[in-house]
Amino acid sequence: MSSVSRIKAPPYDIPQGVLTSYQKWRRDQNVPNVTGNYIEDIMDVKVGPWHWLGEDSSGAILNLGGQEETDTHLYEIPPLSSTNKLHHLYEAIFYVAGGRGKTVIEEKVGGGKVEFDWSADSAFSVPLNWNYQLFNLSDKDPARLLAGTTCPKMLNIFHNEDYIFRNPSEFKDRMPNLSKYASISARLGKRTWETNLIQNVNNLELDDWSEQGKGVKVMRFAMADNGYGCHAKEFPVGCRTFFHRHGAGAVVIFTLGEGYLEVFEEGGKVQRFEIRKGSIGSPANLMYHGYFNTGTIPLRHFAIRPTSPRYPLMSSQNSLYDMLPVDQEPAGIQEEYEDELKQKGIRSLVSIVND
Repeated sequence: MSSVSRIKAPPYDIPQGVLTSYQKWRRDQNVPNVTGNYIEDIMDVKVGPWHWLGEDSSGAILNLGGQEETDTHLYEIPPLSSTNKLHHLYEAIFYVAGGRGKTVIEEKVGGGKVEFDWSADSAFSVPLNWNYQLFNLSDKDPARLLAGTTCPKMLNIFHNEDYIFRNPSEFKDRMPNLSKYASISARLGKRTWETNLIQNVNNLELDDWSEQGKGVKVMRFAMADNGYGCHAKEFPVGCRTFFHRHGAGAVVIFTLGEGYLEVFEEGGKVQRFEIRKGSIGSPANLMYHGYFNTGTIPLRHFAIRPTSPRYPLMSSQNSLYDMLPVDQEPAGIQEEYEDELKQKGIRSLVSIVND
C-alpha cells in the first residue's frame, strides 16, 4: 500500500488509573457515554438525565474517533420545556436531529438578546461563553440536538471546570451587533460562506467542486467567529470517494440519502458501516475511510470539524493526510461497490472522487 516503511511508536507511559481532566468531567456528568467511530442512528442513542443541561432535559456524551480534541453532546429537551441558561468557554456548533424550537442568546451585561427558531436539519452556533438557552416549542415531541464542541481540548488545557463553565468573560468582539446575529449571511470566497444559522442543511445551494469529481458539491461555513468549522457536502448517484485519511476530530452527520462507510487503519481489516439519514461517522487519527452512495438520490452530509475557513490551521496540511489510488486500496472494494449498484438497478456511471 505504501513504499514507506513505518515503525509504530510505543504508547506514552501513563500511570494506571490516571484520567485526563476531560475524562473526569465526562465521568462526573453521569450520562450515557458513546465511543467508537460510528453511530447507526442518532435518534436511537440512549440518553439520561443531565442536571447541568436542565431539570427536565436529558443527554449523552459522544466521544468519537478516539481523541480529545473535540466531542459531541446530545441534548434531548421534552415538549414545551427548555434547558438551563448555559454558557461555556468552548465553541459549539449545533445540528437539529429532530423536533422544533428556538434559541435565545443574551448579553451577560446590558440585557440585549436575540432569538431564532429552528427545526429538523437546522444548524447554528452560539458565541463563545455567551448566555444561551434552548426551548422546545412542540407540545408533543421531544427535541433532539447534537452539539459538536471543543470541550475536551479546553478542559485538558485549563483543567479547571469553574474556568470553563462559570467564567464571567464575554467575548463581544465575536458578536459586535447582536441584533443581526441570526441574519448574517455572506459569501467569504469560493465554496465558503459566513452565517450563524442554517435553516435546513438539505435545502442549501452548494457550490460545484469539479476538482473533486463530476457532480460533487460543497460549502464550508464560518459560524459565530469560531475557530471551529463545518461544511455540507453532496455526492451524486453512483459516486464514491477515494479512501483518504486526516487528523481525528471531524463528526460527519449524514442528512440525506443512503450508502455505506468503510474504514481501516494502515495494514488493518476493512470495516463496513451502513449509512442513512441520522447515521454518524468519525474516523480516528490517520484512519483511512471512504463514502459510497448506493441510493437513487444524492448522498449529503453535514460535517463538524476542527477548522474554520475563517481561521485555518497549518496542522491541517500534514503530509500523512493522503488519498489511496484505487489500485492501492484493499482488494475487492471497487468490485463490491459496482455489484451493489447493479443489484439496485442504478445505471449511473460509477465515479470515484476526492474528498
